[in-house]
Parts: sequence; structure tokens; C-alpha cells
Amino acid sequence: PTAGYAMELTFHNVIVRNCYFLGGKFASIFQTAGPTHGPASTNWQIYKNVFVNPYTPGGQAGAIRSTNWGFANMFVYNNTFHWLSTSSGVSCMVTFNGKNSSNIQFKNNLVWDETNAAVMTLNSGGAVSGSTFSYNQLWGLTQGGLSGVTYSNNLTTDPLLDLTLPKPDPYYRITTGSPADQSGTNVSLPFTGTAPSRGAYEIDPN
Repeated sequence: PTAGYAMELTFHNVIVRNCYFLGGKFASIFQTAGPTHGPASTNWQIYKNVFVNPYTPGGQAGAIRSTNWGFANMFVYNNTFHWLSTSSGVSCMVTFNGKNSSNIQFKNNLVWDETNAAVMTLNSGGAVSGSTFSYNQLWGLTQGGLSGVTYSNNLTTDPLLDLTLPKPDPYYRITTGSPADQSGTNVSLPFTGTAPSRGAYEIDPN
């Protein structure tokens, strides 16, 4: 999308998988509800997607964004996020606005940032609790330290992506020797080898 957001969701029990989000203005996936609608959106599963350059010039959109109400039980697994230098000022992953969020599980993701933005941002009140940020591959930024989030087993080295057109596949595939290969944790999604890889794609066995 060139403006607005790709998905505006106001309900529970959402599954978003195997999508390619390119561009945007306010977020790729936008949880929106009026201030009296509540409660927090629950049981979102977001996995095996590629997010490239959703941005708001001078803003704080992020790939996944809540407004007025937060998230509860949101599972963000094995996605690839790429922020280009043209998208300065945004949050790489989740922007929390308004109310409290809890049990956000962010695992096995690959985040490549060319702007030194934050992975997760808390704005406009509220808090995050009981959440985990682990086994992610970060390149060009640090993991951060949002209160209420436990951080562990994250890497900050070059993921050795394919970087050959077309996008997203094979461009965002990891290549042989990548530290992301088979170094993730089991989140009950199918994988090959001894452990899941980090990011949306595993190395093509063919």
C-alpha cells in the first residue's frame, strides 16, 4: 500500500501468514478500535511474512501497531522485517499505543534495519508485561530493552541474505553459512534440519 495500512483488524483470533507487505504509511497490520470498544485484541498469530519499509515520515507506525487498546497473547514467529534508509523515524516491529499489552511472543524473526530505529516502541501510555523477545536475528540495530519484555538468545550479526531479485523470494532467503540457519527455537511451525531457522525462509533444500 502507498497510504494507510494493508490490514485493519478489530477482532480476536487472527492468523496472518505467508504474506508480503511492501510500503505503507501508518502500519502493515493495524489493530484499531475506538477507545470504548476494547478489550485488547487477543490471540493473534503472525508468522512467515515479509515486511518491507512500512513508514510514516517523521512518525512511529511500525509493521504491527495497536491504537487505543493493546494486544494480549500475540505470537510473532519467523517473519522477516526490512527497513530501508528512506523510512527513518519508524519502529521496526510493534508500536504499542494506549492500553496495556501482555504475552507478546516475538521469536525466530529476522530484522534488518538501515535506519537504527527501535524494534519495539511504547507510545501514549500503557505498559507491556509477561513478554518474550528471543532467538531473533538482528542486523543494523540492537535488541533494545523495553520494560516487561525478557530478552535472550538474540544475534546481531550479518544474516547473509541472498539479496538477488526478485523480492521477496529469493531476495530475503538466508544462504549457506548464515548464523540464522537452524539456530532458532521450536515454536510448533514446520522446519527442516535440527532446529528452525530465523526469518521467513529456510534454506531451500533443493
